[in-house]
Amino acid sequence: MKICPYCNNEFDGGRSFGGHITNCKKNPKYTEIKNKISFSRTLDRKIHKLHCIKCENEYEIEVTDNDYYKGKYKKYCNIKCANSHIRTDESKLNISNIIKEKIKKGEIIIKEKNIKIKKLKKRNFCKNCNKEILLTNKSGFCKKCLSSSKDYRKKLSDNNKGKTGGYREKGGRGKQGWFKGFYCNSSWELAYVIYCLENDIKIKRNKEGFEYIFENKKYKFYPDFIKEDGSYVEVKGYLDNKNKSKLNQFNLEIELIDKNKIQLYLCYVIEKYGENFIELYNDNMRM
Repeated sequence: MKICPYCNNEFDGGRSFGGHITNCKKNPKYTEIKNKISFSRTLDRKIHKLHCIKCENEYEIEVTDNDYYKGKYKKYCNIKCANSHIRTDESKLNISNIIKEKIKKGEIIIKEKNIKIKKLKKRNFCKNCNKEILLTNKSGFCKKCLSSSKDYRKKLSDNNKGKTGGYREKGGRGKQGWFKGFYCNSSWELAYVIYCLENDIKIKRNKEGFEYIFENKKYKFYPDFIKEDGSYVEVKGYLDNKNKSKLNQFNLEIELIDKNKIQLYLCYVIEKYGENFIELYNDNMRM
């Protein structure tokens, strides 16, 4: 905070304070400052003829003698000359050599008719079949050539060892999470687990796979849970042909909890915990 010594007005910034001091009417030097400003504005102006330092065209300026001798005047005839660059012979030669090198590499081409330089877009091609591929493709091969490569298949196989097959957490599409040691892939599974735990029905997550065939291909079926008596439980709302096939080929005892049977467990959980019972998930609880 600054205070004017003449009128005691307060100012927050230095610029506003400095401007006020100059124009404060209680300042003893106020009339002297005003006279200097008015004198500088009424100085005689003269017309001078100059040559533009860019294009050397003649132009006129009207300035005071003081500004003229100090060099306070425009040195270009127009804005175009002022904004353009002054290129020396050395810089022109360097630009010419760079353009010639890019023409040899094929990075730019010159149109003969209008003599304009046009930049070519960078392109990437497959090393095997010469098909155009994306610039972000770091392998250097198209999808077809890459998948048929033995080295790629071997690398993919090595990377996936121990990572594919079997029961996987976060493998479903529903709202997932942990609840008292059980990882549930959907809200239906969560409702079933809560019902079983609170009604002394002993279950555990199944991680054993059973082979079945669908459209002449072998797959593995992993039922969701195992009961204490050794029977299996599968929570599935929608059955397509593949799901029907794996259930039909399953030789052990299994209970299918579909969209009708799940209502018993959902009603129980919603009545006790409310419709937002999925908030019971606790990812840190792995008992």
